[in-house]
Amino acid sequence: MVISRRVRTAVVGCALASATLVGCGAKQQPVVVAHPPLAVAPMARGELEPGPAAAAAQLRDRFARIYFGFDQADINPESRALLTENARILARYPNVRVEVEGYADHLGTPEYNLALGERRAQAVAGTLSRLGVGPDQLRVLSLGEERASTNSPDRAVCAPDRKVEFRVFVGTEVAESSYEDGVDPAG
Repeated sequence: MVISRRVRTAVVGCALASATLVGCGAKQQPVVVAHPPLAVAPMARGELEPGPAAAAAQLRDRFARIYFGFDQADINPESRALLTENARILARYPNVRVEVEGYADHLGTPEYNLALGERRAQAVAGTLSRLGVGPDQLRVLSLGEERASTNSPDRAVCAPDRKVEFRVFVGTEVAESSYEDGVDPAG
């Protein structure tokens, strides 16, 4: 069987590229991508109802919860998209501050869950910061398992407790983070 020189070169090139990518089993370092601050359109008039309390409530409804996997604090692509929208809101309204509240399910010790909630809140605040949100607009808080909705030993049942929520402040007015109206802005 005769193999053309071009085919042989392509096969050898692919083999070398594969060996380079595999790196003999060496663990590759993650690539960190810096994102420039977002360009923000000017605030539209009449976009929010007048008054800080109404504005805080309306803005809170625009901040979707960020959910995490079991024992995880990584920001996935879907969450990154939600946080990008949150960063746009904060850039548009520089007088708005948010408390980034990290939560955990009840599985694990209270101390561990408090630290896990902190890591989740820090991951979200760090992402918002890299997207151009100023440090004066962010405050990180961990509630750990304090507000867990279930005591079930089933990880799937506990999934809704692995989250970050936002408490929105406009001036001295605050919109609570509990989303007690039963409506999650993320759908």
